[in-house]
Amino acid sequence: MNKVIFNKLIVYVAAVISLIFTPFNFDALVIPKVILLFVLALYLIPVIFLNIRFYAKDRQPLFLFIVSVLIVIQMLLVMIISKAPFAQEFYGRTGRGLGVATFFSVLVLLLCMAAYSQLDDSYFIIKFLVISGLVSSLYALMQRFNLDIFNWSSRTNGIIGTLGNPNFQSSFVAMVLIPAIVYSWSNSYKYVLLAFSLLVLISTLYFTQSTQGYVAVAAALLVFLLLQTWYKKRSLFYVLAISGFSFALVALGGMLNKGPLVNYLYKISIQSRGDFWRGAFNAANSNPAFGVGIDSFGDSYLLYRDEIAVKHTFAEMTDNAHNYFLEFAATGGYPLAILNILIVLFTLFSFFSLQKKLQKFDPRLASIFCAWVVFQMQSIISPGTISLIVWNAILSGFLIGANVRFTGAKNNITANFKQLSFRVKTTSLSLLIIGVLVMYPFINSDRILRSGMASKDGAEVMRALTMFPESSVKYNLFTQELLKSNLPQQALEMGRAAIKFNPNAVSAWALIFVNPQAPLNERLKARSEIIRLDPRNTEVYKYKLE
Repeated sequence: MNKVIFNKLIVYVAAVISLIFTPFNFDALVIPKVILLFVLALYLIPVIFLNIRFYAKDRQPLFLFIVSVLIVIQMLLVMIISKAPFAQEFYGRTGRGLGVATFFSVLVLLLCMAAYSQLDDSYFIIKFLVISGLVSSLYALMQRFNLDIFNWSSRTNGIIGTLGNPNFQSSFVAMVLIPAIVYSWSNSYKYVLLAFSLLVLISTLYFTQSTQGYVAVAAALLVFLLLQTWYKKRSLFYVLAISGFSFALVALGGMLNKGPLVNYLYKISIQSRGDFWRGAFNAANSNPAFGVGIDSFGDSYLLYRDEIAVKHTFAEMTDNAHNYFLEFAATGGYPLAILNILIVLFTLFSFFSLQKKLQKFDPRLASIFCAWVVFQMQSIISPGTISLIVWNAILSGFLIGANVRFTGAKNNITANFKQLSFRVKTTSLSLLIIGVLVMYPFINSDRILRSGMASKDGAEVMRALTMFPESSVKYNLFTQELLKSNLPQQALEMGRAAIKFNPNAVSAWALIFVNPQAPLNERLKARSEIIRLDPRNTEVYKYKLE
């Protein structure tokens, strides 16, 4: 196995992760992505150790390696110290999958891409990024025109693509648009491919009805044109830069309910994000070293929300800060947030360093940078989603590695391109098998839950809920269904199990509080725990206990 296979393997699997879902699962758009990502990462771990000399030879790869190791150490410390359930922190929350397994895996991908990437790899990365975006968008269009053979349960407009959310899908379109134009233009059938790509992507962007998609596309186009005009027409660059900055200020005003773009950009969801951000900031300030637990902000939001959030008539519950760095700070402490910010800044430095060395406009490199910029914009106002996080790791690793290797030959900075030894291959395969074994309970319990739902077998559903790894989200959803089905005794059993699994989840105590079959002392205890976890809740006192 050589460096070409490593690069291709990572990009191939990223494309599959972007598109895969398993209809036989309840959490069908998250679980298979987490599994593929984690198994790939374990398989690649020996590659990192094989390239220890590469990371040590130059300050830049060494810096990336040290920061990545510190992130892993911080996440492990958080898992040990926080009160969040191990299963939730490791596998991630149902519907998110943003646990330690995911973030550890993307760090492995980042390090491997940095070790083996060079500038010529840009075409291959663009190709599969574009293919992934087009296929996912085509599936989103099938959903829009009721051609989907699967019946998804969605609280949105139903245009979820393969990412699970119209906002995520629109962000994916924005990431892919500039690379799609660049890729089409270098193809033999450029006009046909360009027309097809634009039709699919712009139609998807329109049907998702997501403002953040339009904003991200505008930003990507502006960045691409700025890079191009800097080298080809400097006077136009300054015009675009000033115009772009001015429009950005007007757009920001529109998002904040001010200025001429209010009707187009202002949404109640923006105010909700303000509530989420302040709650996350409060959580981080109260737990600055280690946070409240990886992917566990949902357990603590009500505790840390402020009076402004409570008074809003549109007040929402959330399980995510809707900002990557505030989410890291709230769930993993300020060290985790700072370390991740360092990787973003280092990637930005790597791009400009590489561009300075090139001294010319490279459309492929520019399109990759535009896709990376879109992800950074999405990370400011949106929750994380596995597919985009994986592509960000690939793009970041490419930009860092290409910069190091562009002049690295002078300092003998090369990755280990030799054929892997039998021992290394055996280790990789062994770790792959371990990864499958670790992830098997994750997919199996969820599969049994989906099967029990389909057959309306309550006993099977209850058995699945209590299997490892348990989930507060699943306990809440399905115990409510038991109550609606007039099965309060079974609901009481599940409520007690939910509390045992995660005593810091308000939803678990609420299942006892509203259950008429629960003994009075348990309901009183549940009320006191709800107040502990949601101290600004006044409605709970209005509920009569008999």
